[in-house]
Amino acid sequence: MRDPKCPLTEDDDDSERISRRKAWNPDAPTVGVEAWGAAMQRQVASQFRRDWNFTPALWNYLFRTKINLQPNARIFAVPDESGRGKRMLSSEEICAGTKQIYELLRAGTYVDVNGEHKAIAGDFTKLRYVQNLTPAAARVLANTEARARNVPGTHEVRKTMRHQTHSYRVTYGLACFFTFSPSERDTALMLRMARARQNDPALSNDSSKAYYQRHLPALDVDFIQLSPEALAEAGVVGRDIAMPTYDERKAILARDPLACLNGFLALVGLAFRHIFGIRLCPRCPDCAASGNPCADAFGSNATAAGGVFGRFDAAYGSLECQKSGALHLHGQFFLQCFHQFHPLSELVAQGTEPMLELLRKYSDYSGHVTRKVYCDPEAWSEERDELEGEWPEFKQSSLMLSRPSYQSDPGLPATEWLAKYLANDVEALQKHKQHHVHLPDEFGKRQPLEHCRDPKEPSKCKSFFPRDAWLSESPQLICHGLATEKDMPRKSKRSMVGMLWGPCNEPNINGNHPALLASLRCNGDVQLPFRFPITVDTHDRSCSSEQCDTKMPLWTLAREAQINQSAQVGYMCDYQNKRLKVATREVKEWMRGQRELGVDLEGKPTGYLGARVSKRLCTDLFARGVCRGAVECANLLLHAESKDPTSAESIKTAPLTDMSLAYPMQLLQALRAQEHWPKETTRAIVDKRCDTARKMTECPPWTVYGARGRHHKVHMLSAYEFAREFDFALATHPLSMKTHQAQLQDLQKYHAVLTAQGIEEVANCRRRHLRPQTHYVIQEEGGPAWLPLGHGEYAQPYRHDWVMVQRKRPHVPVLYGAQGSRNEDDMAMRILVLFFPWMNDVQDSSDAVPYIADLWPSDARSWREALYMQVNRRGYPTQEVKRFVLDFCFTYCLPREYELIDGLAENSDNEDIENDVNFALDEEDVLEAVQTHIKGSQRRKA
Repeated sequence: MRDPKCPLTEDDDDSERISRRKAWNPDAPTVGVEAWGAAMQRQVASQFRRDWNFTPALWNYLFRTKINLQPNARIFAVPDESGRGKRMLSSEEICAGTKQIYELLRAGTYVDVNGEHKAIAGDFTKLRYVQNLTPAAARVLANTEARARNVPGTHEVRKTMRHQTHSYRVTYGLACFFTFSPSERDTALMLRMARARQNDPALSNDSSKAYYQRHLPALDVDFIQLSPEALAEAGVVGRDIAMPTYDERKAILARDPLACLNGFLALVGLAFRHIFGIRLCPRCPDCAASGNPCADAFGSNATAAGGVFGRFDAAYGSLECQKSGALHLHGQFFLQCFHQFHPLSELVAQGTEPMLELLRKYSDYSGHVTRKVYCDPEAWSEERDELEGEWPEFKQSSLMLSRPSYQSDPGLPATEWLAKYLANDVEALQKHKQHHVHLPDEFGKRQPLEHCRDPKEPSKCKSFFPRDAWLSESPQLICHGLATEKDMPRKSKRSMVGMLWGPCNEPNINGNHPALLASLRCNGDVQLPFRFPITVDTHDRSCSSEQCDTKMPLWTLAREAQINQSAQVGYMCDYQNKRLKVATREVKEWMRGQRELGVDLEGKPTGYLGARVSKRLCTDLFARGVCRGAVECANLLLHAESKDPTSAESIKTAPLTDMSLAYPMQLLQALRAQEHWPKETTRAIVDKRCDTARKMTECPPWTVYGARGRHHKVHMLSAYEFAREFDFALATHPLSMKTHQAQLQDLQKYHAVLTAQGIEEVANCRRRHLRPQTHYVIQEEGGPAWLPLGHGEYAQPYRHDWVMVQRKRPHVPVLYGAQGSRNEDDMAMRILVLFFPWMNDVQDSSDAVPYIADLWPSDARSWREALYMQVNRRGYPTQEVKRFVLDFCFTYCLPREYELIDGLAENSDNEDIENDVNFALDEEDVLEAVQTHIKGSQRRKA
């Protein structure tokens, strides 16, 4: 029998440990508020889902609960008047700061990266860039940001997603941008997801009761070939082929938001697997830590054969709710191709013939996957007015609901199959879903709809429709001359210079892949970022301007195309993570509520008051201030239990790990100034190894990385590579004599072994007093999937409590602080500390891995020069590291008007700003240096 004086640990049998709830009911499950909310959303009783107020009210309750249960962090202190100490803010200052935040949200301005004042317009993430923000307002804002960062549905989560999409670009290179928007009323799969018991009282008066059965409606019927009479009949060939009418479909799905959500997620999963050729499971990306991951050993989720576009290594999709209430997906897909990892300078270096051959292949590819032609333009001209009259519902059409028979007929001759596929099915879908509609006004002139009007010129379409001047019979490489002739965007983030366009024979069609259109049968968009330099050989002969290719030298032409290519991808990242508008007209009412709260909390400690006003600010902005549909609320509810706050609003194929660049930047600055090294601050975590003696501990990642030792598996890894392949974990050790005896039989059972003193402590049931190095020590030889830290000075406080664990699949490091550079030196410092291996102990350094102080050579005059000297002296260990550096530069080293600085500009705020800043790291620096400077290759002279 267990000694009652010896408390239980995780190593002991916990059968005797019974909670009060379990004592009352041994079978009672443990249900948190998030699990309860998801369970209520999935209730078999359909009355819950049918209540239009229930789902939004449930999310409102859950959101407030998650906010209000957060601990009250006492961070409401500011520097005192002397500047040497700190003082607590007063209650009056906190209330005044909160008032300033509300006023700024309604009518304030912020300063963008170019020094221009722009309206905040309810965008919470722009408040930090406001000039003259009071210290109290800054503290309230910081507290609110910290609270909102871990709660789904907030602006801070969308900002986190933005960091993640940019970080995917550093790892996986250039991305293509796809969008697809399944229409709920035109998707049989969503109707199939609408389930209810046939004897449910809520269905007693429902005329659509029969369609709630699990086998209805059929998903493989070619409804377009059936007569109206056949559509109304049931029982053909032993199965029911009936399909609800448009109004019935609309009513069924309006009563069941969960069916819309499940149908959408099922379509996304099917599209990823069977159209894009990407392995994706419901657990992605968490499955990377399981025994059956979707990614391969190199972090690629591509299937062997790929999909209709080719082979995609990875994808990051952002979910967004349309005004109709339906979900749609914007996604970055990383296609295996020349442009994915190679700069255009390498394309130029290959010579004229290879470049022209690649241009020809890309032109054919672009024309196919962004199809913008009709097989019969004359027939479309005759049908246009009739189809626009039925737009957008197309109530009488069953085209989108059908599954054409040619898609499942393997015996169909190829020519006949192609005709049915492109000329019949795809063309009909293009007319219904890819046609950009501008309806005529009372004078018969077609005007852009409200949602597509250019905010600067309301009479024009912001997507440049109709594109009459853009028509072309063959693919064209757009140069400055063609862009001017066709009135295409030719500067800033949406510049089309260097892009492939055409063929296009219809001014109002939006390009899409025909296979994507035929399979999903919904509106979609495909944008390829691939650019080519405009040279004498690549210049399109249809351009009347003969000077397009002679204005600049070849390298400059390639550099301009590279910048435009990177800027377009950055624009797409920005667009796919845009934030919901906040109801700023409610600000006065919110301010009144804050005043009443201030009165109620009069006399309370300032830390408590600050926490309460921050929580109220969160709920005002993202619970009361944002309008959400039932489908969006259902999605947030079902993912509320996830530890990843972005899981509800994103679909990712690769797991992520955070990397903050704040401390290494401080460290490099201290080294250059020959000052004392700053201490790395990190978030404390709970040490749960012993249940009866839980304590706070920490593991500063940069300090421990620099103290990783000289083991061959980690010594040569840069910080970026290390974060991809390794993680830090608390070292385990025996906590009882039973587990100690088990370790003697298998040393790999734990990371550390007990010393003689430790054995004595455990034998006397004093395990809560175990201390590292005294009572337990790490096993120096390590294990199959873990390694001990090094022996340096900075490793000593952590080496017996922490180990380096190899990840089962590579992760994507999410870089925080990479976008904060304002000059070349800042960016060079980031590249040095991220992509070059270094040690923080001289004893652990080597010729290939220097001591960190050696990153700043004594004869260097700037960090840019130090970077260039490092590249020439040591080169890059691998081709992959070179690729990471190039991708980092293309992501974060753009000219000022192209930059996407941490929420400063939504979409196209800076489109018309002229370029007045050079590329931060040009060809004389990294871009030229990385061309040949790979470890073991011949090195150029500086």
